[in-house]
Amino acid sequence: GIDPMNVNQTIFDVCVVGSGACGGTLSSRLARAGLNVIVLEGGPKIDTSRAFNTHALPYEFKNRKIPIMAPGVDGFNDDRARGVGGKTLFWNAVAWRLSQRDFKGQTYEGAGVDWPIQSADLTPYYDQIEQEIGVCGNADHLEDLPDGNFLPPLPLRCSDRIIERGAARLGIKVISVRKA
Repeated sequence: GIDPMNVNQTIFDVCVVGSGACGGTLSSRLARAGLNVIVLEGGPKIDTSRAFNTHALPYEFKNRKIPIMAPGVDGFNDDRARGVGGKTLFWNAVAWRLSQRDFKGQTYEGAGVDWPIQSADLTPYYDQIEQEIGVCGNADHLEDLPDGNFLPPLPLRCSDRIIERGAARLGIKVISVRKA
């Protein structure tokens, strides 16, 4: 480990700015590969057990408007998340793969420019990260929502089952969320 008091005398192989989804994952991989990594963050460590109001009941808020963050949390006073974990602090862990249509907007929709890579080019990287973060879901064989190597899906809740019955009468399939 690195002594925080002597960090200014340590020579690092890599400096990663931001500990969100990209920075956190990259830092972990580089450190496991044996590199000496330092991560710099633009805000404080967030006590998620006290900083978020997402599990409070509507009657606990004035005018029943539910703010995501508790009032006065340092680092979250503007549109940017400045805290250890970055925007992953707000992430609901939904993890979809981009489909071929997402890469070929010009070809499919006549809009934008097609990317120079294919959806399949990212498959090995999706496979790695889905295993690393534990994405669950089913193989639903949907063109616009590619399948992956998922953990078993989360069970459907009572309200999901009600929606599933109504959707079935309309010929619509309800699928489990792909979630980390």
